[in-house]
Amino acid sequence: MGDGERFQILRPLGDDGTTHAARDTASAGGPRIVVLERVVQGSQKPDERAAAVRRVRALIPLANPRIVRVREVIERDAEVLAVSEFVDGEWLAALTAFEPRPPLDITLRLILDLLDGLAALHDLRDER
Repeated sequence: MGDGERFQILRPLGDDGTTHAARDTASAGGPRIVVLERVVQGSQKPDERAAAVRRVRALIPLANPRIVRVREVIERDAEVLAVSEFVDGEWLAALTAFEPRPPLDITLRLILDLLDGLAALHDLRDER
């Protein structure tokens, strides 16, 4: 995954092999860590591919502190990659898997932040 000259893959994120942490060596401010996610792979129908690209591109102008920023969409022959900011953190499942679990006020803050991000996505509209 990724452009061998621009991106250096650091490690996979998740188990499905479509998302990776990578170093973007062509970043304007110098190398930075990003997330590369393959949103289209292989032989999808042209209309399905176009719809996927349109959905990802619609996220680029979205600026919400609760949503990771999509910076760029890269289209290549066999795949489409979304380049997003990298945010280091923990999965909610990991936070709640151990005792003691997070206090109720922290859990409620997480839920409110999640709902704020979902509302921003729900309000997002593209040219269609």
